[in-house]
Amino acid sequence: MIDPRAATCRPCRDRRLAARHGTATKYQLGCRCPACTDANRRAYHERIGQGAPRHGYSGYVNYRCRCDVCRAAAAAYWLERKSRRAGSNHEGE
Repeated sequence: MIDPRAATCRPCRDRRLAARHGTATKYQLGCRCPACTDANRRAYHERIGQGAPRHGYSGYVNYRCRCDVCRAAAAAYWLERKSRRAGSNHEGE
């Protein structure tokens, strides 16, 4: 196993990311050291091995599915979220 202290990559030094090395979370945050890359690969194969995703926003986010149904659900979610955020800025006036 790679010593996490020796595998400090540039994104980790620049952003001082909180997640531990050797995890898929750290990889998603930008670390590309061998330990995090391997952990992300293992996590991906575990997700794929669980069978077909539920299509919709969950499939888009959790399984990286990019079918038409998942893309449309993700777009609708982000538009709704954007409109809620814009509306909350003017409620107190």
